[in-house]
Amino acid sequence: MCPCRLSAVLPFDETLDRSVKDLKEVLPSVQALIQDTEERVMASRFSGDFSDLQKRVGSIEYIVDMLANHDLSTADDRRFFDRMHIIIHNDLENVSVVLKQISASLEIIRYRQQLESCLGVTSDGVKIVGRVDDVLKIVGRVDDVFKIVEILKGSSTNHQLLHVFPIVGMAELTVLREMLRDLGVPMAGGADSIGETLEHLSKELQGKRFLLVLDDVWNEDVDKWDGLKKCLLEVGGSNGSVVLVTTRSEQATSIIETFPGSRHDLKPLSDAECWSIFRKKVSGEPLPRDWEDFTVEKEQLIQLWMAEGFLVQSNDQRMEDTGDVFFNKFVDSSFVEVVEWDERGKIRSCKMNRLMHDLALHVSKFRTLNLDFHHMRTLNLDGADIKELIDSIGDLECLRFLDLSRTCIKALPESITHLHNMQTLRLIECASLESLPRDMRGLLSLRHIYFTYHHQMPVKVGCLTSLQTLPFFIVGKDSDSTIEELESLNGLRGQLSIYNLQEVKNKTEAEKANLRGKTKIYKLEFVWRSGRKCFKNDEEVLEALQPPSNLETLKIEHYGGEKLPSWLLMKSPTHGGSSLVNCLVNLKLIDCKRCDLPMLGHLPRLESLEIDGLDKVRTGFSETMAVFPALKKLSLCRMVNLVEWMVPVVSEGHSAVFPFLEELSIMSCPLLASISLKNAPSLAQLEICFCDELKSLSMDCSASTALEDLTIKCVQTWSPFLLLSASDLLKDSIMKVVKSSSLLQFHVCRSSILLNI
Repeated sequence: MCPCRLSAVLPFDETLDRSVKDLKEVLPSVQALIQDTEERVMASRFSGDFSDLQKRVGSIEYIVDMLANHDLSTADDRRFFDRMHIIIHNDLENVSVVLKQISASLEIIRYRQQLESCLGVTSDGVKIVGRVDDVLKIVGRVDDVFKIVEILKGSSTNHQLLHVFPIVGMAELTVLREMLRDLGVPMAGGADSIGETLEHLSKELQGKRFLLVLDDVWNEDVDKWDGLKKCLLEVGGSNGSVVLVTTRSEQATSIIETFPGSRHDLKPLSDAECWSIFRKKVSGEPLPRDWEDFTVEKEQLIQLWMAEGFLVQSNDQRMEDTGDVFFNKFVDSSFVEVVEWDERGKIRSCKMNRLMHDLALHVSKFRTLNLDFHHMRTLNLDGADIKELIDSIGDLECLRFLDLSRTCIKALPESITHLHNMQTLRLIECASLESLPRDMRGLLSLRHIYFTYHHQMPVKVGCLTSLQTLPFFIVGKDSDSTIEELESLNGLRGQLSIYNLQEVKNKTEAEKANLRGKTKIYKLEFVWRSGRKCFKNDEEVLEALQPPSNLETLKIEHYGGEKLPSWLLMKSPTHGGSSLVNCLVNLKLIDCKRCDLPMLGHLPRLESLEIDGLDKVRTGFSETMAVFPALKKLSLCRMVNLVEWMVPVVSEGHSAVFPFLEELSIMSCPLLASISLKNAPSLAQLEICFCDELKSLSMDCSASTALEDLTIKCVQTWSPFLLLSASDLLKDSIMKVVKSSSLLQFHVCRSSILLNI
């Protein structure tokens, strides 16, 4: 039985229950107001008041977390709750008053900031005037200024349009100031209000050509931009007037520009130019030259945002999805740089250079450092030199993110299961960690768990119903780790590997895993134990493990069945004649020793096929077969009984079996004597290694036309005939043949000699 939560036992006190729910609903809006206001009060005289408000909100959030997720399953906890009941009740009665005070104070701060911005006057009576800095010399932007000025001058020849030119990138304000100086345009400031500004513009611009500059634009509302253009056209904007916009938003740019190509992108400055600016602007000690990059995984960054409360769960969107939207905006705005992409073309990691990191540190000065560890939300000990974790970590009821990766911790304290708000637990490469606590059911909010070694998989993982990330699942013999544990984890997404499938008893048990219903999983691995002699239920188990139809990558390893499942091999009448895994892009069949070579031409998106260790296969595909419409990469490895490989005759109505095959690799096939390649007109790279009996290699004209690289290594029984055949394939190539002892290394390349390795 999972631990009780407050929401399950609160009916006896409806007032308290309603107060908690009301507080939870209003807190996100207060948090949003704080975040919005923080941008305006940074480095201002209001920061003291603002810090006090942050403390208040933090205290209220702590009360919510303690109430909403408190474990009341033991008698001691219930007695504690009874003693604290009156105190908590009184605190909650004062919550609404405190929230009103917070909201009122924040509105005052925002109003005063907006007043200063609009009037151009501080509360001290100091006038704020926009001006061009005549002292600062522009570095590295001379060409940009020249190009923009030329564009603007050129637009004056067409008096029939309202031209809108976006300047996109960092340092756009610097370029803007210098460009205005070159055009002789002063920078004005001090309008009393937006309404008066529009009225003033309407009077002054009526019937005139004008240059309107909008600096640092982030608005991405199409309707608002259309309204602004209409307003400007009404005051005479159609007579060749120009609107110059500076922005770092790609989305805003696509909306703003008058026609494609009317934008100007600012490129990053060189290192020399950056240092030139620093030397002019920085006094005192010189800045260090060791620019350190701060690299972080995209998923980890979003999980940290979640932990800090920056992302809010909604009915129609997960916090992770909201974080993904924000992350992409940061990339588009050049706040972060992409470091690595994954195999799906998605961003894996990013970096924030030293300048942005220093800015973040500067901003953090105006946030209160809360030394009350009971309010701690994130704890990152990745790589720390620690061997144990103190038991009192279970008292950190607000903790949402815990990273113990690459530490020498041997065990986690049982108290860690009291962290009911924990969202992310990272235990990557914890080689000394022997196991996790047996009862992890108290981690009610856990969404992401990472671990490296099989023995670290949580027991009764099926009770963690909020789980979205689970690296792999090990099927066990006892009831705590049957494959049925996966039944309730329909929120799983990304990648999942399932090991020890020989422990699944029958088809019924396998069906309860409900893999078909886990529609957010794009990569699956099915692995049985190697070296078995009994394969009595492999086929029915794999048949029952039908994946979701949107699966992209599949690996089947150590499978003992003689045939592959129907959901992989056949088209389905109920799916309009398409495959049940219609989106499959990558397929690996490894050590499926009793299987025949599968017919997979019906998979419309299959791009990569790896066949490794299919001992039953003696020849290539059948004499006629369906076309592989998308296959680009084919790998054959450790086919110990393969004696002949040939590309078969194409089926009627098609010109080639492999019309888009670019790479073919044949390795460690000791009995392979003959390779015949036909109907592969796109083949550009062919590699043959460790095929000791190879005597014949032939290709027709259609297959050799595109060939660029041919590598033959370690072919012991090589002959002049084989060498001659290869020469004919690439008549215009430069070839290098190296014979050492009984091994042949044969490298061919159209444009250069590949050195002997």
